[in-house]
Amino acid sequence: MLYLTQTWEVEGTVLGKSVRGFMFWEEAYMYPGGRLYVEKDPLHDAQYTSWYSWATRWDDGTTEVGHFLLGGKSFGVGVVSSSSGEISFAERHGPDRPHGGRCLAHRYPLRP
Repeated sequence: MLYLTQTWEVEGTVLGKSVRGFMFWEEAYMYPGGRLYVEKDPLHDAQYTSWYSWATRWDDGTTEVGHFLLGGKSFGVGVVSSSSGEISFAERHGPDRPHGGRCLAHRYPLRP
């Protein structure tokens, strides 16, 4: 599965009320015949239980966007990107995985 997500900070009017917030546009590209959450879904094999997407604008004007995924079989992934250009990534590995039950965290500053 290839999963793409884009996040925008938006404002406008909905049902006559002014609104402001973040909008997520997400696309999943699956194996032929696959349907997210239905058929040939790798999240099912990982015993996926939760996928939480979030975004915030801090008082200093910077923004952060992230996704956290949890499940059985020691499945866990977190990714956070910042308007500063930095991306942080963590993954959880159970005893049956290559890193033997440890959580691995990575931080990648993006260069202009």
